[in-house]
Amino acid sequence: MKGFTILEVLLSLIILSFFITMIFFSIFWIKEKSDVYKVRSDLLEEMIFLRQKISWVLENSEIIEPLGGATSSFIKVNKRNFNLNPILIEFFDQNLFISYAGGEKFKLNSSLFKILNAAFHRDSFPQGDAIYIIINLKPNVYFKEIQNLETKIELKKFLPK
Repeated sequence: MKGFTILEVLLSLIILSFFITMIFFSIFWIKEKSDVYKVRSDLLEEMIFLRQKISWVLENSEIIEPLGGATSSFIKVNKRNFNLNPILIEFFDQNLFISYAGGEKFKLNSSLFKILNAAFHRDSFPQGDAIYIIINLKPNVYFKEIQNLETKIELKKFLPK
């Protein structure tokens, strides 16, 4: 007799389907991990961008608001040697916005993330002002591994008179 018995064919199909299933789940797992690492990388880039932008605004600036000892959801500054004063950064509707000279507001954060909260606290000292900024970010995408992923940007800056 030549050929395969039905039992051999069924056993071969079971083994083949097992390997195909394993390959499928491995590819799916690798893709999911890749997406998670991409979100984490994007979050880091977002943090760096926001920190750099806020640092640029504060560099060579005089704080108008918040007043000394106050905490606010926005900061308004006059930047020295900059002709589009005042510069306003404000937290509104889970986003950070910037505007120059009272003009149009531009969103600072990307649509991949929402800003959970932002607080700008100012302390005044005889030698200058200090600003303390806290911004909490969260991704807008959902993966089980990052469902509770939040990050905080903390920036302390002393602005001498």
